[in-house]
Amino acid sequence: MSTTHLLLTIIIYLLPAIYFFYSSIEIYLRNRKSKVNQSAALLVACFAVLCLAQLVLNLAPPAFSPFFYQTIFFPVILISTGLGMKFYFNLSKFGQRLSLTARIIIYCLPFCLFAPLSICTPYLVSGYVLDSLWIKPILGSFFPYLMMIFVFMYSLVENLLLIRMIRSTSGGHKRKYVMLMISSFITLLWGFVMFILSNLFPPYIAMPELSIHSVIFYVIAVRTIVKRYDMLPNESRKYEMLFELVPFGVALLDKDANIVEINAAGRQILTPPDDDGSHKAYSFLDAYPKEMHAQLLDSYRKQFDARQSLHNFEVTKISFRNHLPISFMVDTEFLEIGDETFVYMILRDITAHKEAEQRISFLAYHDALTGLPNRNLFQQRVNESLLQAQEEQQLLAVMLLDLDRFKIVNDSLGHQVGDRLLQFVAGLLSKPFYEGSTVARIGGDEFLILLPNLPDKQLGVQIGSELIARFQQSSYTEEGLELNVTASLGISFFPDDGEDVYSLIKSADISMYRAKEQGRNQMEAYQPSMSHKAHERLKLERNLRKAIEREELVLYYQPQIDLINGRVCGIEALVRWNSPEQGIIPPQQFIPFAEECGLIVPLSNWVLRNACLQSKRWQEEGLPALQVAVNISTLQFHQNHFAGNVQAILEETGLDPKYLCLEITESVAVQNQEQAIALLERLTTLGISIAIDDFGTGYSSLSLLNKLPVHQIKIDKSFIGDKSPQGAQIAKSIISLSRSLNMNVLAEGVETQEQYNFLMEHQCDSIQGYLISHPISASEFEIWLRARIESGEHQ
Repeated sequence: MSTTHLLLTIIIYLLPAIYFFYSSIEIYLRNRKSKVNQSAALLVACFAVLCLAQLVLNLAPPAFSPFFYQTIFFPVILISTGLGMKFYFNLSKFGQRLSLTARIIIYCLPFCLFAPLSICTPYLVSGYVLDSLWIKPILGSFFPYLMMIFVFMYSLVENLLLIRMIRSTSGGHKRKYVMLMISSFITLLWGFVMFILSNLFPPYIAMPELSIHSVIFYVIAVRTIVKRYDMLPNESRKYEMLFELVPFGVALLDKDANIVEINAAGRQILTPPDDDGSHKAYSFLDAYPKEMHAQLLDSYRKQFDARQSLHNFEVTKISFRNHLPISFMVDTEFLEIGDETFVYMILRDITAHKEAEQRISFLAYHDALTGLPNRNLFQQRVNESLLQAQEEQQLLAVMLLDLDRFKIVNDSLGHQVGDRLLQFVAGLLSKPFYEGSTVARIGGDEFLILLPNLPDKQLGVQIGSELIARFQQSSYTEEGLELNVTASLGISFFPDDGEDVYSLIKSADISMYRAKEQGRNQMEAYQPSMSHKAHERLKLERNLRKAIEREELVLYYQPQIDLINGRVCGIEALVRWNSPEQGIIPPQQFIPFAEECGLIVPLSNWVLRNACLQSKRWQEEGLPALQVAVNISTLQFHQNHFAGNVQAILEETGLDPKYLCLEITESVAVQNQEQAIALLERLTTLGISIAIDDFGTGYSSLSLLNKLPVHQIKIDKSFIGDKSPQGAQIAKSIISLSRSLNMNVLAEGVETQEQYNFLMEHQCDSIQGYLISHPISASEFEIWLRARIESGEHQ
């Protein structure tokens, strides 16, 4: 054998074998427990054996060639075919879907099927040809080609698995599968071309056997994927990934507190924004002001020399990035690397946690909307002031302030406007008015005020009056609408009106309600006689609740007259309370209270049901069918399933929907306009009529009125009874507006012939009021209507 032949053989076969063996060992050592690593390492080792086999074949005597092929080369190819399938099954986890028996059959089938044929030399290799320097086998019969087709089919299945993995993944995983598929295609193509050139076209081409070299591309791809995409990470890479990806900072410091190594999370805490990862000469001491560096460095070096670790050491600094305070927790250990010692530091950013703690602590004692102290903090400060007042024989005062008619603003303009108004009020009360005072919001539109160390009651009353005046002199503007905010205030004094925080607040609450009863927008100091009235209020609530349950409520009806023909065109149902103790109680005495204590909804539902029931009963008795109007409260209107409840009542009573008119105020329509419009449209779809009650007293706009599915506008009686030119002009404008919007207009509170003539002259559609009839009971209305029919007034 010539030196050239020997050298070429070593280069062509030995060097690839060495590379394959190295790659096999590297893949295995990266993760010895991984089945993917194990199967990949065995597969690459088979490729190394094939290269070594070719090396031995070309160095051994030519006569050895047939025996070599039938005992080593072809069996190793068959083994590598099964290992290739095992590698892909492990990589794709497809093998988990198959039983162990099925997997073993698939892995061993190539070897078990074709290995027996290798015993019969004529079937696989019938001889050899010595072509120039290279020994080539002469394949016998068709069995070698059948074996190659079988190997190709396995490769096809493996590539189908790769296609499946490519479609089901993304990112780095997808790229590695694409790389595997490309290398597999190149391997198959190379092997096929080399097989054709070497065996299918005699005379044989004078070239070495290079089919085995096709797997070089495949092995390179597997090794690259292992290293680049971490398909099979080694231990050092695991720690490198952990170092960079952990959500807390990790830093390595030298004996002078200089940062030797730091991860991304640590850079966010310790280094300026221009840090590119090289860490430059940044120091942990940069977390502190420069004037502290010398002292801190001395302390750091002492701890370093003494090997004193830190645990849960909290540091607060100004962030390099947003110049806001940042807090982090520090834990340290000492790490020996070679001959040097370093501080291994863990940095946990606790800024969000600290801010959350502060926020929770703040909200425990403050109102979230206004930032004022809440009831808890207020009671705490009152108790502290009470101890001082008892020791020093001093007075203190507790005030309770409640906004007037806040509910109307909240309901008509929406809760967001209401919230902003409360913030405005908090700003008014936060302006200094007495040293040592505390202003707290305790919910809704109620505010408590503490005045400690008062020299006398007169000063407390004076401060209360000044606060009322502060409201009178201020106004709140919302989207061009100016709101004049007033308040009612009650005040109680220690020790005369209460000796603890609860009794003082109760006394202030009682006096505040007294201020509201007196007309609002004023202050009242507590008097013992007020407790009796507060008791009466509680009694009223209890009795009203029982009145609804015991059917003590009755309906009165006020007729509505068509001005054109004089006929009765409808009636309005008005509720009265027939108290066993007090007799008939008018609505103005219990309706506002029902709204305050939450009884307005069951009361309104009772009115609606009984008005429909009575109207249907009159129709069945032969009286003319009249439309009955029922007032709907704001709370009732905004109840869930309100439209469904109305429909259920109509079905229950049997009243045709066209004989029901629901009266709402402007404030109901203004609040949540889109929701209100949708609800009104649903009601009108049922056949129900809608009227705007007390028109002109609310906040509705012409554009909103045009959108509402309203059939009637009711002019408020304040404009009808106003004898001034302005009142008459407003009434005429409302009538004209209703005409332009194609709506019926009804005037309420008509009491005189002069008012009747005015409305007739300006073509008002219908009227109701004392001029026609006072509200009367159902039986009285029936007599009244029959008499009107008999007299010919109702034809």
